[in-house]
Parts: sequence; C-alpha cells; structure tokens
Amino acid sequence: REKALEKLVSEFEYLRASADQPLAQFLDYITYDYMIDNVMLILKATLNNPNTNIVELVKQAHPLGQFEDSVLKSICAFENSPKGYAELYQSVLIDTPIGKYFARFLQEESTRSAHGASEVQSLLEEMPTTKLENMLRKLYLEDFAAFCEELGGETAE
Repeated sequence: REKALEKLVSEFEYLRASADQPLAQFLDYITYDYMIDNVMLILKATLNNPNTNIVELVKQAHPLGQFEDSVLKSICAFENSPKGYAELYQSVLIDTPIGKYFARFLQEESTRSAHGASEVQSLLEEMPTTKLENMLRKLYLEDFAAFCEELGGETAE
C-alpha cells in the first residue's frame, strides 16, 4: 500500500508540475481536501493529547496534503486557548492554500453570532472539531464546485 501511495504522489506531483492553467488549479483543488484532513488530524491529536509525537502524526498525514515542516510544527505547537487559535490562524493557516476557508468560516461565524473576532475565537475553542472540519469541507466543496462550473463543458457537469 505504501509503495502504491508513493507512486501515486510521485505521478501526481509530476503531472501538477507539468500542467498549465486551469488544469494546475484543478489539481491544486484536489490537494486542498487532503490538507484539510491533515490539519484536522493534527488539531484533533494535539487537542486530545498535547504531548502527541509530531513525527508519528506527520507519518499518518496524507502525502498529497503535506505542508512544509515548519507549518506542521507550528500547528502542533499551538496553545489550546482562544489566543492560541487566533495565533494559529493569523500566523500559520492564513498563509496556506486552505487559509481562505478558515477566513470564510471565521467571517461567517462572527456574522452569525454578531460578536467580535475575540468571541469567534472563544467559539472555536468550544466548538467540536467535527463541526469545524465539516464547515471547512463545505466551504472547500462550494469553492471547488464554483471553479468547475466556471470552467464549463464536461467539467461543470
């Protein structure tokens, strides 16, 4: 299984490096789903056990959703508090390809609760990670669907 996954990732990365737009963007969207999975894997593990072995977590992460090592270590080192969530988002996740989904999620939650950004960060701390994951995935799928519709043709169907 591991060899097949390595081959898949190798071929995917080759295809992505060779692709022009809009295929390159389409392939990027495919990796975003795995990035969300990887971020949630790390968040859930570190929330449940702050002493989680980072190396083991990185081994469990899907290779198509890999971040740079510095990003992974920053995610693992965040403080489980409203301030920690704010720092994680502002200094790490905002600069990742899936940062726009976190931004939209925070914006929607702040509009829904009619409170300031600090209230949203408190909400994040109390929110089940499954709800966060589902909202991120929903925003990602809506974005991907809009991209596919914009392309038109069979891709939009």
